[in-house]
Amino acid sequence: MTESKRYSLEPTLSKSSYEEEKFTKSFFGKDVEINVISFYRWSEFEITLNDKEKEDILKKDEINLDDYEIEFISSNDCFKIDWDIVNEDQYNDKEIEIISIDVIGSDDDEESLYQLDERGWSQGDVNYGLTCGCQLQEIKN
Repeated sequence: MTESKRYSLEPTLSKSSYEEEKFTKSFFGKDVEINVISFYRWSEFEITLNDKEKEDILKKDEINLDDYEIEFISSNDCFKIDWDIVNEDQYNDKEIEIISIDVIGSDDDEESLYQLDERGWSQGDVNYGLTCGCQLQEIKN
């Protein structure tokens, strides 16, 4: 087995990294889960890879970073936020409207997505990914 090395990982293209956060809150006597996906112009991670993993990741056109041992370093300039209700088909139109108003307000305000915890939403898992390939720079000790 080959020895693993640490690398600085950045996307090859701008506007191609995302962070997907899961949030839950109780409505109508059941837990409602939403996904909030933030897209960034730039991001940086540290990743640990052996030679085979390095070879494989450099060939990918899209990368789910949760498939690897990573550490989030930074991201900047969030340019877009999307969200959706998990299993939305389990809710009627009125319930979806109530959930939506709680998430983004009546003005469809993207900024309110940054204050979900203030409105009682509990944050769950955070996943990271790239919609493009990556570039690696070995981190020397």
